[in-house]
Amino acid sequence: MRSFRASVAVVCGLLVCLSVPTVWANTAVSPESVQRVAGKTSKKMLSVGEGQPAEAVEIAEMQVLGVDGKPLDIAGVWVAEKKMAVIDPGLTVSCVVEAPEGVNDVKVRLHVDDIEIDPLEDEGSSEGMFVFPLDSKECKTAELELAKVKIVATHTDENGDEQSIESSPLSELAVFKDEGIERLLFVDPQDENTAPQTYVLFDGVRAQASGIQYTKANEVPVKLGLIDSLFDQLNNSNWFDSHKPEYAIGEAKTELPADSFTSKGDGAYETGELAKLTEEGRHEVDFTYTGASLASESGKPAALVSTASGVVVIDRTAPKLAGASIKGGYEPDSEVAQMPGQDGQSSFGVLFGGERTLSLQLVDVPSKEGIEASGVVEFEITVVCHDDLDASDKGKKEIYTQDSLKISDDGVVEVPLKNEGTYLLSELKVTVDDRAGNKGDPISIDAFFGTSGFDRVSVDDPNAAAKDTFDIEVNSDGLSGADRYYHNDTVTVTLWGKGWRFELFRHTLAFRSAVSASCESWKGKQELAGYNNQPEFTFNKNKDRWEAELDLPADPDGGVSDGVYRIKFRGTYAALPKARDFMVDTTAPVITDAYLDPSPDVQDDVADIDGIGRLVLGGTRDLHVRVRDLQPRFEGDGDPQVDEMNEAGTAGVDEASLTVLLKRLIDLNGWATPTLTVKPEVDEQGWLTVPLNEEGVYRLRDIELTVPDAAGNGRRVALGVDGAKPWGFDGVLVDSDATMPEVRLAVADADGTPLSKDPHYHRGNLKVSAYIEDRWFEARRAAAGDSVLTSTVLLQKPGEAASASLDPITFADFARIPGTHTWVAVYELPEVGVAPQTKPQEGEYRMRLAYRSVAGIPCVAEPLEFGVDYTGPSFGKLSLSTEGPFEWGWIFADAPLQVTLGVSDNLSGVNGGSGSLTAAGTADSDLTFTPGTTKNLGTLAFTLDQDGSRLLFDGTHVGIEDAAGNPADSGSFAERVGSELPEESLGICVDTESPQVSVAYDNNDVSNGKYYKAFRTATITVVESNFDLIRQYDERRAIATVERNGHGSSIAANEFENPSGDGVTWVGRVSCDSDADWSLSASMTDPTGKEGRVDRDDFIVDTTAPTVLVQFDNNEVANGMYFKAPRTATVTVMDRNFDPALAQVAPWARDAGNSPAAAPAVAAWQTGDPRAEWVTSVSFTSELHYGMSVAVTDLAGNVAEPYEEPEFVIDLTAPSLSIGGISQHAAYADAVMPTISYSDVNFDPMFATYEITGAARGDVFMPATETENAGGKKVDFADFEHELENDDVYTLTAAVDDLAGNTAEQSVTFSVNRFGSTYYFPNAESDVAGKFLDMARRIEIAEVNVSGLDMAQAHAEVVHDSRTQLLKAGEDYEAISGTDGAWSVTTYRFPRELFAEDGYYRILLTSHDLAGNLSQNTMDGKDSNREGTFEVGFAVDGTAPFAALSGVGSHGVYLDPQKHVPVDVHDNIELLEASLSVDGERVQEWKGAGASAQAPEFRMSADGKPHSYELTAIDRAGNKTVARYDDVVVTGDWLTFILNTPRLLFTAVGGGIFTGAVVTAGAWAAWRHVKRTRELRERLNS
Repeated sequence: MRSFRASVAVVCGLLVCLSVPTVWANTAVSPESVQRVAGKTSKKMLSVGEGQPAEAVEIAEMQVLGVDGKPLDIAGVWVAEKKMAVIDPGLTVSCVVEAPEGVNDVKVRLHVDDIEIDPLEDEGSSEGMFVFPLDSKECKTAELELAKVKIVATHTDENGDEQSIESSPLSELAVFKDEGIERLLFVDPQDENTAPQTYVLFDGVRAQASGIQYTKANEVPVKLGLIDSLFDQLNNSNWFDSHKPEYAIGEAKTELPADSFTSKGDGAYETGELAKLTEEGRHEVDFTYTGASLASESGKPAALVSTASGVVVIDRTAPKLAGASIKGGYEPDSEVAQMPGQDGQSSFGVLFGGERTLSLQLVDVPSKEGIEASGVVEFEITVVCHDDLDASDKGKKEIYTQDSLKISDDGVVEVPLKNEGTYLLSELKVTVDDRAGNKGDPISIDAFFGTSGFDRVSVDDPNAAAKDTFDIEVNSDGLSGADRYYHNDTVTVTLWGKGWRFELFRHTLAFRSAVSASCESWKGKQELAGYNNQPEFTFNKNKDRWEAELDLPADPDGGVSDGVYRIKFRGTYAALPKARDFMVDTTAPVITDAYLDPSPDVQDDVADIDGIGRLVLGGTRDLHVRVRDLQPRFEGDGDPQVDEMNEAGTAGVDEASLTVLLKRLIDLNGWATPTLTVKPEVDEQGWLTVPLNEEGVYRLRDIELTVPDAAGNGRRVALGVDGAKPWGFDGVLVDSDATMPEVRLAVADADGTPLSKDPHYHRGNLKVSAYIEDRWFEARRAAAGDSVLTSTVLLQKPGEAASASLDPITFADFARIPGTHTWVAVYELPEVGVAPQTKPQEGEYRMRLAYRSVAGIPCVAEPLEFGVDYTGPSFGKLSLSTEGPFEWGWIFADAPLQVTLGVSDNLSGVNGGSGSLTAAGTADSDLTFTPGTTKNLGTLAFTLDQDGSRLLFDGTHVGIEDAAGNPADSGSFAERVGSELPEESLGICVDTESPQVSVAYDNNDVSNGKYYKAFRTATITVVESNFDLIRQYDERRAIATVERNGHGSSIAANEFENPSGDGVTWVGRVSCDSDADWSLSASMTDPTGKEGRVDRDDFIVDTTAPTVLVQFDNNEVANGMYFKAPRTATVTVMDRNFDPALAQVAPWARDAGNSPAAAPAVAAWQTGDPRAEWVTSVSFTSELHYGMSVAVTDLAGNVAEPYEEPEFVIDLTAPSLSIGGISQHAAYADAVMPTISYSDVNFDPMFATYEITGAARGDVFMPATETENAGGKKVDFADFEHELENDDVYTLTAAVDDLAGNTAEQSVTFSVNRFGSTYYFPNAESDVAGKFLDMARRIEIAEVNVSGLDMAQAHAEVVHDSRTQLLKAGEDYEAISGTDGAWSVTTYRFPRELFAEDGYYRILLTSHDLAGNLSQNTMDGKDSNREGTFEVGFAVDGTAPFAALSGVGSHGVYLDPQKHVPVDVHDNIELLEASLSVDGERVQEWKGAGASAQAPEFRMSADGKPHSYELTAIDRAGNKTVARYDDVVVTGDWLTFILNTPRLLFTAVGGGIFTGAVVTAGAWAAWRHVKRTRELRERLNS
């Protein structure tokens, strides 16, 4: 204990010098033994050497650091009531801990009450420094008491016991203690619950930060509001003396005292009305509020400043229509018709055509220049479409608004006039609204088209079937048709039109040029119709159309002139003009010239033929004829000066129909061909050519021409008959080149002569002939002599070098073949031998023959050359080119081997191509012939060059022929063995190729080098021509070796087969039909030592596909694909040859906008058995759209069944839901247009609901516009209609579920109060309205209001007669607030003492409800039925009425024959009725409020008898007065008067006195009667 006290003393001494308290645990410490605790160790703990003595641990340099890591500076920071505001988070507490050697496991923590806070990792600027967070989260409080915050260090002493020391509390730090700060208030500037917020209010409505308010109000009150939980504390601490709130309206800035703000609850404060904005235009209000400054960093406190802005545009000027036009314009000449009035109506102009678009300019012009208007926001455009052009029908109305038409940025609205019908411009009206609610007056657009010439627009549907037509009719001789071009001279032209389209167009300026027409002839162009030269249209009632006849020019003969007529007619505005061109042509074409080419020599080329006439002889010729189509000429017109075939204005020669008919004789005997129709071509001058190119006789009379024109004029004309000129001959004989005489020489074998292989040679007897075929042969022979025929014959014998001439063929040798035009001569060759076995002399023969035709053309026969040879060739020596190994009786050749044999012939020569080889064995070789030095010598050879070729000598021989086909044979080659070939040779075997050994598989679909996913069959192929010999003589030879999983076997030669049958390709097979490791090799050596082999082939067969299994941990799906919690997919692959590199686990991700997002990572593959199972996983944790595909292929290429996870969505966030336009428990007297905004990434409008219920109305349907957008929906309710029944307390409840099942719900209760209060009497006793009370009573009145009353502005008044008394609530009357359901009911209780005096009373109630409505019970619509005022007027009358008959008393006797007694009945308030009874019988009564005025006087009966009079008066309160007069006598004579008068003096004095009294009484009565009558009349008049 002494030691501890000593340390305390030391500390106390040090406190004088240090600003930071320090606590020492032990005094036995030397400077050398003190070390800093490692402040940067990961666990903030220090361990020193075990067994060393523990001395002391020190906590020093404790301080609070700002966000910048420097000591906290509180200058300028708000401090109040020993509390300072600090930034949260960001502050830290630091200290330095030092410990001597021997101290173990030092741990340092910050203690806040029972909360222990660990130091921050890797913080501290030096060894041994510890830094702790100081914020609301770690300290678990929003307001920290500094005295409860300490730093505690624990360590283990040398005995293993735990020791601890603690620092002084933070409240002892000078930075706090000097300023008296005991608590820290944590404030997060980013937290809207702690950071201040500001707002601007226009007319009680918060201005939106990024929006503009529009209004047409005369004045807009401006208020400011703020939300700051520290406001009251700041205000109480005089903070605002130096940080006054500031606002600006426009440019002027104004400071606000803090007491300008009053609390509105929930931390909200608002000013009163700061200004009223009245000027039209844009007004901007800015509000700046500076809240508490927070301790944050050295020398720089963090100020909580909030600013708000608001913009309001006041616009009381209505928008308007500034202009209107037809979009795209129009053609005034052709689209505007001036229609005459019908049936007395005025004419009118109409713009007609197809659909139109009106461009309307809508503007919102401010009231004066330089200010901003609110702008056009809504419009209504009314158009009326009439069926009739005169708009006499009611028409169909159509209304366009901004919802159906778009308004451009510059205010242009395009209105389509698309329905078929007529629109009156005066009926097209426009109403424009701006954003401030100003509505312009409806404006008709006709004022903008005053000078256009039309007052309506007619729209014709261009897609509808035509309702009207127009056309051009051309008729002649009763014929008509649109396709008729040519007409005769009776033609007429009719123009017609019908229908309202035509009728409109007929009244346009364009109709002045509707028809254009002209006629073109050899005289020139004549205009028939043009501008202002139009045919006159008249109406044809029979055809219901307008018609005009076009005047056509006439010829002297009276017909329409020949020429070309061109007519165009446009009959409607939209249609293309109709056009008709036609021609009048009445004249046929004519033949004007003809000639032959070449021109004949009449003296030399013409001959007379019996029965035919004079013929021009020769070859082919052309007959040229000229035809022309000319316009008619009349007397005096002159000849046409035209070079062309067709004169202008004619139909022209119909070249397509121009024909030439030809008939010719095919011989001189009169045989004629059928008539031939020729379509000649005609040139531009009209010349046509008739070719006479077919052999025969053409008589001129058999040549006929048909020459029509296009109009159909024309006839057939025969040359030489009809007007033919003198030709000088009757026809033309043509000996055509194409049919020249045929001259030929021929040789043929005689019967029994073998056919020669070479047509040049003949192998025996033969016949040689000369032929001339010419139908004109006799004429030529008669005209010419033997000189027309020439010939030569030559013979060259075998072995002779020269040829000898033989006798020629002469003309006399020819004889005619009957029935033909052919002549033949047979030539005899020299013979050898003895008859009858003679044969022609062997040798070479050459013959020539020539003949000249009738046309003079030489005809030469093809020279005839032939030979006679019937002796065959002979053979020489057989030899081989090489010799190879000899084995098994075969000569083996390891290279191609050639076999040769010599051959010769005596005449025609050896025919090398006729050689034939008959080879026994498998040899397949071509026999070749090599010519010798002459054609009679040569060598036969064949080569065995194909590997495997085998030639058996026995049965092999060759044959050959000479050129004439005479054969020769060599005999069998076996006959030459032993002399020319080796002994015992069987034949030749050719083996030139090395064995080809190959292995082929039926499955070569390899994967990864050696893996196959299907069984394989190996086919071992040995291609060796001698394999059959090896198989025959060495059948067990091993050819192939096969191993399966290390076990081997072989395939011998005798196991191979030759499936193709070619003897060369030998095949062995191995089936690899199980999953295993296979190897295969093959080799073979042929008899000549050549080797073939296949290297070892190793492969693996794997036929099993991988198995893929995908499992998810979360399968709670909503709406098919949505999950509200993360999911993890586990992918398992089972396969014995799996390779992760061949597996594709492909998750994908997209955000809500369908843009790619980062896909989740795929975990590494894991396996316990690589040949069995592999596993990976994918975690889907973010809010995205996901999908995943899994594709696995093993090393063999086996593909697992593809796995495709359908798209799904992770959505962890509840939807956003907000209700706007109304506030909780707010009351509204003006527009009430709630809005609901739903939003969510996975929003579905099906799950967004809302309902409105009224406290009185129950479920309410309100019109609303639902606008859906990407990811949400907005519901805009229309304003509650300003109807009485809509005043109620409403609850708007909205709820939404997103597709994943996350939910949100919100309700707002508000009231609609536009009609203020109503009043009623809560009990029958209080119902005093209009009543007269006979005594005062307590009166209760109930005021019912939707939103409740502002009692501070409520007051009551009582009017007593003409005096008004303002009552004080709580003193003069009671005002008791209550509810009726959700409605407010205020009951006013007025005590009876207020109505103690008689008189008229009125109770006046005045109130302002929370919606701002002023209510007075005297206003209309304030009774319980809302039908009238709730006047509370009544009267209190405790006094009975007055009733008297003036001048009358009981037992009175009155002398007056006309006694009228004034009736005096009245009341201090109001009399109800009065009545007078005489002797118990009512004789007169008066009713109502004017009863006193209705009873001015009563005439009493002067019968001298006593009567009883009773006058009764009752007032409105029920008070009653009865005045009774008994025994009243009225008389008109003195006697009766005296007799009924009480005892009179019968003395004179008495009589005098009596007389005087009577006179006096009568005078007084008269005076009184006059006076009362005057008073009564004055009262009546008043």
